[in-house]
Amino acid sequence: SGKAVEKFAAEMEAASSDPDHPLYQKIEEALAEAAEDLEAGAIEPWEVLKGRVMNDPETLSTVREVVEQALELLLESAAALERDGDLTADMTAAEASDLLWGLCQLELWHRLTSVRGWTQDAYGTHLIGSARRLFVAPE
Repeated sequence: SGKAVEKFAAEMEAASSDPDHPLYQKIEEALAEAAEDLEAGAIEPWEVLKGRVMNDPETLSTVREVVEQALELLLESAAALERDGDLTADMTAAEASDLLWGLCQLELWHRLTSVRGWTQDAYGTHLIGSARRLFVAPE
């Protein structure tokens, strides 16, 4: 059940790297439309995506669908840890899923990868490692 966190990370990676994924397509559209401003440094990618979500009902709907799927996967993952006795004793499955959700926020990813210079690989590695240390009970 420690693999539950890795499954979630893989699902989120697909949303951000699979060209056939609807969210990936929306992100690419938004960034393409803002290419001139992005190249000039007038706006950050995070601001483009946030603006698109706030102003385009279709993108908002796509994001909500992905968010709902992600939350469901987080709850399933935390419940599996709890069911198998692998969830740390001081946390409920709901608390674990809420905290993991917080660690996976787009704004945190943006700050770490764009502002602080982390690579995507480093972000994924540290996210999975942090989740294991926070949620998986020691053997």
